Amino acid sequence: MSDALRRMHEAWLGMVQPVEGLVFSATVLADKGIGRPDEGPAQLQKRFLACCPPSAIEDGQETQPRVADLAGFLEEMLGLTPDLFDAGDTLEKALSLDVPEANQLLRPTFALRKQFEVAIPEGTDATDAARAGAAYEMLVWDLAAGDVRGVGLDLDAPEEVTGEWRYPPTAKLDRLLRHVRVPIGLLTNRDELRLVYAPHGESTGHLTFRLRDMADVGGRPILDALVSLLSVQRFFGVDEDVALPALLAESRKRQANVTTELAEQVFDALQILLAGFQAAAERDPSGYGQVFGDALEREEDHVYRGLLTVMLRLVFLLFAEDRALLPVERSLYEEHLSVFALFARLQEEAGAHPDTMNQRHGAWGQLLAVFRAVFTGVDHGELHMPPRHGDLFDPHRYPLLEGVVAGASPLGAPELQAEVGVPTIDDGTVYGVLERLILFEGQRLSYKALDVEQIGSVYEALMGFHVARMEGPAVRMKSGQWLTPGEVLAVKPAQRAKWLKQEVGLSKAQADKLKDRIAEIAKDDIDDDGRAAAYQDALADYGAAGRRRDKSQILAKPGQLVLQPGAERRRTSSHYTPRSLSAPIVER
Repeated sequence: MSDALRRMHEAWLGMVQPVEGLVFSATVLADKGIGRPDEGPAQLQKRFLACCPPSAIEDGQETQPRVADLAGFLEEMLGLTPDLFDAGDTLEKALSLDVPEANQLLRPTFALRKQFEVAIPEGTDATDAARAGAAYEMLVWDLAAGDVRGVGLDLDAPEEVTGEWRYPPTAKLDRLLRHVRVPIGLLTNRDELRLVYAPHGESTGHLTFRLRDMADVGGRPILDALVSLLSVQRFFGVDEDVALPALLAESRKRQANVTTELAEQVFDALQILLAGFQAAAERDPSGYGQVFGDALEREEDHVYRGLLTVMLRLVFLLFAEDRALLPVERSLYEEHLSVFALFARLQEEAGAHPDTMNQRHGAWGQLLAVFRAVFTGVDHGELHMPPRHGDLFDPHRYPLLEGVVAGASPLGAPELQAEVGVPTIDDGTVYGVLERLILFEGQRLSYKALDVEQIGSVYEALMGFHVARMEGPAVRMKSGQWLTPGEVLAVKPAQRAKWLKQEVGLSKAQADKLKDRIAEIAKDDIDDDGRAAAYQDALADYGAAGRRRDKSQILAKPGQLVLQPGAERRRTSSHYTPRSLSAPIVER
């Protein structure tokens, strides 16, 4: 796999956020050698702008670029000529979905025919709709076809422009795709092109190519991706394993293999959260610093358990929001409580003001608000949430999370609530945590697509650690253990290679090389600070940095708090719980 290709795909996938579910995997696209089009970016964009003139001119400035003629756009930009599609009267009647209770008939505008022998469904799949759909690669729905009110129509908001069924256009197309068993759909309001992937028996994913973005010089990577992945060549001019249907299917299979890498991301989020709490304590040593210090002195890894509780709360909320188990459709929840909405706001702020994310402190308060709302329930106007009492969201169980001192109470009388000193966790910390929980390979992770084993395995990846303060500069090794040069130097030189192999998990060759490098540094003519830095760099060469974790994330300064694996964790590396045991726990 080319790292350059992977970075290229991660870049454009990041630009088209938010992405719902897993559509394309940057790793799969890179593994398959999917590059950019042969045509130069400037020339490609010039053709694009010719197909998508501005919709108007206001104050001398051209406004939103818009597809004037969808059939012409598909032919000019993607090579999908009209003869490749069925449309209008040539579409079979069965290639539709009648929604009688809503008095709407859903039919595609165009249907891209398969160019090879079609396998007709049999058995339980042999419905008229499935048989009709078997002949097509992709269905295209133009919301503006025959009704100008469809131009610019919100793809995610309930509407009655396309028919009396008050439902979002994306959800309508999803229903149609599933009814006729065509997994690929293209939805457009002439301002956006949304690729919808709805394989039978699996969750739906979609990503959106916005014309305004592709018209900008900075959006050329998005245009490159559109042409590379949706062109006639990608459907019919390449080997089957690198055609669009195969790329989508292979990317979806990656969802089943994300557990280990996602667990690493979630662990990094836990470490970021710990650093955020330590920073908050250092900012207010006489206030929250005392609360945090008391928590560190408590037994049974109180701080670690408190931070772990935050992660479990967030995973619970993300899962519940993704499955609409919380009132995400209510504006009050969406604007003030939603974790996904909070992440979207922080993502926008990080893009606009990346240097000041650590100077703002509002996001943690919003998380505490939703934690309390789940625990106590809400009955305010149109927003109704039943209370969910229990240990997970109990604000009194871990005082360090809310800054609760003796005599204060986050749910007590007003005067008791006033004594609560909420820790100043900065927005950069919250954004870093949510980013690792929500994005995977540049796309929004679909929690509703994760099964109980995967969520359980992510939880297990966080078990078996404790909070430790580093006495010197340290490195996180691949085994997960934080190691200081002092610990290595304390081992007799003759025993170091054996110790590094047995206690740190290095291979014999790695242990021998590191032992020799440490011996060389000991002889170098450098000052103490330079020698300490050289020792740390030598350890870092065998640290846990990698594709998803840069070198800075595996280095700790003296006095820094880290998550250190216990002896059992180091011995077994991870834990595994059979589905029969994990399913009831996660589902509960």
